Amino acid sequence: MVQSTTVNTLDIYDLIQNNQLTTKVLDKPKEVLEAKALLYKVYIEEGKWVFPKNNLSGIRVAYHNDTPYLEDNFANVSTWLGLYLNDKLIICIRVMNRFNQKFEVEHYQVIPSYLKQDPLVEANRLAVHASFRGTILSTIFTESLLEYCISINTSILATAPIPGIGYYYMRIAGFKKVDILPFKYNKSEKQSVSLLHLDIPSARHKLQSLKNAIQKTLPTMTSI
Repeated sequence: MVQSTTVNTLDIYDLIQNNQLTTKVLDKPKEVLEAKALLYKVYIEEGKWVFPKNNLSGIRVAYHNDTPYLEDNFANVSTWLGLYLNDKLIICIRVMNRFNQKFEVEHYQVIPSYLKQDPLVEANRLAVHASFRGTILSTIFTESLLEYCISINTSILATAPIPGIGYYYMRIAGFKKVDILPFKYNKSEKQSVSLLHLDIPSARHKLQSLKNAIQKTLPTMTSI
């Protein structure tokens, strides 16, 4: 993640003290649209992501009141989580079930059979507003992600490039790299991604570690 030059730990402490930060499940259509619009800003405008028109995920650009957002075929099986600064969504991710008996990653890569034996969801489309990348807010948000998945008693799949955002999933969130070769979603992608997995016991252990780390520097914030 790009290091932030505008927000530091003291600023975040003040935001929390003033009840300006909130993590939550995005359960209103307006909130979900905000997440998809943040995706467009981070992935398309800033990241210059170019995806094939006829991609297997059905990824496409849509519009709501002239505001662009990213849509795909998994909208109806997805639960979005977000972190708000006052009324502004600054971090989001989605946790999703299978659609037509497949996770998104399974349209591009076979996953090991042992992973299919546990309750499982896929987490993807992580987006962080540019001003808050590289701050403790990512750790705070990860705490909420782990709490949510523990609450529904399921392990998590994710994909990410290593080096790169994969280190976030592994170092901060506690995921482990699955022993399969890295792969690309499309030939046009610049980077290959690795398949990552976080089981429930590891999620519980990592959650406690995050709580301890956060409590050393910041007070308790409102959570999901």
